[in-house]
Amino acid sequence: MLMSSLLLGGLFLHQPLVAVPLIALVALLYWLVKHNYKFWEIEGVPYPKPSLLTGNLGPTLSLKKHISELASDWYNAYADKPFVGYFKIFTPAIMVKDPVLVKNILTRDFDCFANNDILMDKHQDPLLAHNPTLATGDRWKRSRAMLTPSFTGAKIKQLFPVMESVADAFVTFIGRQVGQELEAKEIAARFTTQNIVACTFSIDGDCFAERESEFRRMGRRVFDTSHLATLKMMMAVFLPTVAKYIPVPFLLKEVDEWIRSLVANLIIQRSAAEGTVEEDLLQSFLKNKEKSNATQTEITAHALTIFLEGFETSSNVLGFNLYRLAKSPEVQQKLYEELKSKIDANGGRLDFDVMQQLDYLDW
Repeated sequence: MLMSSLLLGGLFLHQPLVAVPLIALVALLYWLVKHNYKFWEIEGVPYPKPSLLTGNLGPTLSLKKHISELASDWYNAYADKPFVGYFKIFTPAIMVKDPVLVKNILTRDFDCFANNDILMDKHQDPLLAHNPTLATGDRWKRSRAMLTPSFTGAKIKQLFPVMESVADAFVTFIGRQVGQELEAKEIAARFTTQNIVACTFSIDGDCFAERESEFRRMGRRVFDTSHLATLKMMMAVFLPTVAKYIPVPFLLKEVDEWIRSLVANLIIQRSAAEGTVEEDLLQSFLKNKEKSNATQTEITAHALTIFLEGFETSSNVLGFNLYRLAKSPEVQQKLYEELKSKIDANGGRLDFDVMQQLDYLDW
């Protein structure tokens, strides 16, 4: 600010006709920015004081703090408030804290909160553009309508034996690692990848047999991006107007071609198959294809969505749970006792209905 004032002062002394309108423009911009930062004050919402050019994201933009650390700071600073306002550079945003409000936003009122910060260009990212987490407007409604029938309670119950067989293979895999140090996130990712591949494609993902199976490798590649795509990702969150003019896809061409080839070959195999076909999630999409008038690109996009969302998010949660259980043997023992009592009461069988009765596990 001091340097800018000196430059404007010097310009005013030597070129007053140029300096006057320039100073007026700078003053106007300054007023607009300061007025914009009164948004939450006018609305009566508590908020941390923003910086002039970066809002409340200065520490994140300068790589000093992750956005989750900032969120934790705001959460603790306004411990008794149901929500906290902040500024993503110049854009007002809100962090909801109250559990009831969070539940309503994610369920009953979700139609009003469906849009994500990252706007996908369907021409640059034709597969990711159909991901309900990233889609907006009518495309979000269509994607949600196409995915929902495949995730009913009855469908999940039908897939439970598949999940159980994967869990048994996982136990065997863990048994071979006794006495070794394991990274919780990695073994969780192996399990969730094997599980989601089996439930979606009825394929053995080889996640317990090989150190680096095809599906684990591609699962990592999904999150690899070019430097320009990384820049675009940051711009999409902080400066979305600029981001849409960066003509680069988020999804690598290698991953795009791989998932398209995988789904296309499976569809050909199932079309030529005689007799029954595995009732997995892909088959569920194919059954609803005519009803929803779905294209193969949409079916492939939804298969990618399930693969991506199914293994990564679950492995994060499971990895932390495995770590915490290992660090808390008393919790592990209590969970074991609950499982054993419910399984014994069910004749020694763990099935879908028993899973619904595990209150301590669910808690």
